[in-house]
Amino acid sequence: MPGLSRRRFIQAVGGVAVALGVPASAVAEVLLAPRAVGADVPGSTLAATIRPVSAQGRFRRLGSGPGEPFLLREDLGAQASQGRATQRRSLLYLGQLSDTHVKDSQSPQAFEAAEVLYLLGTGDAHRPQEALTTQVLDRMVASLRNLAVSPVTGAPMAFVVTTGDITDIDGGNELRWFLDVLDGKEVVPDSGAVGTYEGPQAWSGVPWAYHPDGGGGGMGDVYSRFDYPRWNGLLDAATQTFAAVGSPVPYFVVFGNHDTTWNGTLDRYWITDMLATGTRMNVDIAPLASLLLTHGGPKAADAWKDAVSDHWNGSAYIPGTRRLTPDPSRATLDSVAFMARFWETAEDPGPVGHGFTDANLSSGETWWSHDDGLFLHVGLDSCNHASGSNGSLNDSQFAWLNGLLTEHATRHYDSDGSLVENAAAEDRLVILYSHHNSFTMDNTAADPEFPGPRHFGPEIVRLLLRFPNVIAWVNGHSHKNTILGHRSPYEQGAGFWEINAASCIDYPQQNRVIEVVDNRDGTLSLFTIVVDHVAPPETAGVSYDVDGLAAISRELAFNDPFGADMFERLRSGDLEVGDPLRRMGDIEDRNAELVVRAPIALDGIEDSSLELRRVLAAGRVGVSGAL
Repeated sequence: MPGLSRRRFIQAVGGVAVALGVPASAVAEVLLAPRAVGADVPGSTLAATIRPVSAQGRFRRLGSGPGEPFLLREDLGAQASQGRATQRRSLLYLGQLSDTHVKDSQSPQAFEAAEVLYLLGTGDAHRPQEALTTQVLDRMVASLRNLAVSPVTGAPMAFVVTTGDITDIDGGNELRWFLDVLDGKEVVPDSGAVGTYEGPQAWSGVPWAYHPDGGGGGMGDVYSRFDYPRWNGLLDAATQTFAAVGSPVPYFVVFGNHDTTWNGTLDRYWITDMLATGTRMNVDIAPLASLLLTHGGPKAADAWKDAVSDHWNGSAYIPGTRRLTPDPSRATLDSVAFMARFWETAEDPGPVGHGFTDANLSSGETWWSHDDGLFLHVGLDSCNHASGSNGSLNDSQFAWLNGLLTEHATRHYDSDGSLVENAAAEDRLVILYSHHNSFTMDNTAADPEFPGPRHFGPEIVRLLLRFPNVIAWVNGHSHKNTILGHRSPYEQGAGFWEINAASCIDYPQQNRVIEVVDNRDGTLSLFTIVVDHVAPPETAGVSYDVDGLAAISRELAFNDPFGADMFERLRSGDLEVGDPLRRMGDIEDRNAELVVRAPIALDGIEDSSLELRRVLAAGRVGVSGAL
């Protein structure tokens, strides 16, 4: 990476200062001022955490807990020097959103009726907090704004990446709400009969759904067994328009399984489209199961499709369904249409396409890369677009990834372990972003959208380990904080860190910020900070504003008795006690300093070059407030 003269640095600072309307000295002072580790920033778990503090019957209440410092991890065999804190410099600081699951809980294509089978492990079909996803996302973005400057080095955030499951049921309106939150626009989290909540949570006689206005037992739902509280007016409040704070920096995205398949698992075809924009929602599994089994052929004759659609959306009573107001904005999006929506966003924070390019729209390929001169950022599509919630890579993408890594490494290892040197290559530090993690990439189903062999987690890990300049793989999907060290079999201290974030939908409703730091001793440190959204930990006395709704969502999520922990509860024999805290991960999976050997020479990168990056990033973040 070429150096930057002091004169050009000063000119850049001046340009940013003019754009921001502040003195150049203020920009320079902020850029060069040291910051203390563990700064008390709302949302950062360095300063405070959120924990259960009391209970009202079986319903447990949340409150504040102590912060958690960084835990040093040297799993890869590299050891950083004792004095690194006084000499390190920031190379990259970014935010991660994951598994936002923005949901239209009024949409008739949500197969929430599967919740009646919760004892078989379908408890995520309906979540008691699912009407509040836009508010939670906004409060998480507010946390990232609070952390727009690194508490470790003072570096400004360069960008945010969203690692999939942006939407919950691939509704076009869900994606619109996500974009409006990130773009800082007015968000209207409502559909169908605007101003009137229509859905299972508002309908009496639906025992598997939580009814906040009916106080559980008042509407006969199963949540009364767990002493769920009454939140009168919550559903109407959830549909109210609010002004989003917006991302402080550009944001990039990759696909998740809920963005590519129906309810994150099944192929989309004419029946799912019919349901999405139709007039009926299932409140029992029998009507939809019958529809899928007897009329659900993807290649059914058009006349048959029309007859089924007329019957489903007609006036005749269909047992096990309820009528609601149709809305064309709920229509699902295929892969190209999904990508195209990322051109329909605000110029600021940008960028156009948010990782996807015109070439993606032309080819239909759903993966991308971005070379910033020091880092190569690789956005993978780990989803099967036809079947299954878990992931794998299609053959074309796997070959593309191999070629891309080869192009950006002057030295790597062949599949037989032989060293390969390529002086013509351009070395970059490589970070990959995907939805699925290595331990959930085992989906063997054929994918007609990308036919051919599939490549699974262990094979992908082996490929990445052949390239010492791959330092991190950032992902989600499991809704649990996890950090894995993948140690190189070829070189001491080399390998990469797999950094997996929790979700915005399930407890603990946490994501991350990540910073790559040059310790100037032949090692890099990757600092990861777990981030809570900024809504208050306690719900007592909250208003139905965005903060209050997000706080209620977190507490409902913590108490969800039929969530993803159901199998563990069945094994323990206790259906009323679970451990949602396990989704926080172990202490070593949260705030950590992750050490890896520096895979490329960094001494040729002048501080002034890095300062220019900081100037440009600071111009996006803004000096006032964030800095």
